[in-house]
Amino acid sequence: MNEDERKGFILVGTLGLGSLAVWYLSRQRDTSAASTWWAPGPLSLGCPPHPDGENVTPPPENGTPLGRYFTVEELSVSATAERHGLDNTPRGEALENLQHLVNNVLDPFRALIGKPIRVNSGYRSPEVNSRISAASSTSQHMEGRAVDFLIEGMEAEAIAQAFHESGLDFDQLIWYTPGQGGHVHISYVHPSVRPNRNMMRKKDSSGYHTWTPSPLRTSV
Repeated sequence: MNEDERKGFILVGTLGLGSLAVWYLSRQRDTSAASTWWAPGPLSLGCPPHPDGENVTPPPENGTPLGRYFTVEELSVSATAERHGLDNTPRGEALENLQHLVNNVLDPFRALIGKPIRVNSGYRSPEVNSRISAASSTSQHMEGRAVDFLIEGMEAEAIAQAFHESGLDFDQLIWYTPGQGGHVHISYVHPSVRPNRNMMRKKDSSGYHTWTPSPLRTSV
């Protein structure tokens, strides 16, 4: 028995299975620069689960790279697709749009923020999207242009503010209050298609609202 296994047995006997689970997750944490899947989901932040991000099988560790920090599998994994046995593989224009999203939004923001990004929902095929009651029939997820995500230890509003301060181009950003999922939605359209709108909104129990971030901090 190695040292980690011995500690595990001690924890079971003294603290119970719940504490063992926390200890095990901490041992599995990836401290590399890459995005990881070890972190607890929205429920750890006191939020309801994302409609397409609960009970989903994490993508393989060695997936198909799509930029520095992300993989195709990570950006197309879907609990809804798994539940209904649907193929949710992005192809053609959708895959190309995902690449633009990673190159211009996700990778730069991940490098800037210095923390793993947990993807709840990325690409959704039209059929998968139609199975999600809360999804818009014109969702940019179907085009591979949008992603919903969390960053462990950061509130959605703080993520939105950090993105504003990053100066990165984007089409639409929506941050959801804890009661609405506590995640952030971000989309990007390549300039060859049309200019990005840089539109920021907030979603709470009463609906969607225009959101104005705090002014950028300036040094004196």
